[in-house]
Amino acid sequence: LWLKSLLEASPRQGWEAAARRRGWPAAMGSDAGKAPVAVADEAALSKAVETAAGSSATVCVLFHAPWTPGAFGLDDLAALAKKLGDRMVALHADLSENDGEDLALALGIGTSLPAVRLYRGA
Repeated sequence: LWLKSLLEASPRQGWEAAARRRGWPAAMGSDAGKAPVAVADEAALSKAVETAAGSSATVCVLFHAPWTPGAFGLDDLAALAKKLGDRMVALHADLSENDGEDLALALGIGTSLPAVRLYRGA
């Protein structure tokens, strides 16, 4: 229930406008509410959270690996992002890649995968 109320806040502006204003690549703005975008480091994650705060969107980061079959995955995240539209920015980090593993370690993500973190700006 708390997640539903968190995600139902109406955005003050669209994600695409906020992304354009911040100078993000088109994929971060136009695809952010549709397909999960890979995030490789803390700087990229911080920028996504900062930009989402300007649009009242919630950033959902999925930490996943291919060796967790049958669990919540990219397809599930994409479906959720499509349903929520510009109220959610979907990012993912693949822990089978060095960048994804480094990001997970830096953020203290445990060994139980998949893991989801939600970020919401003030």
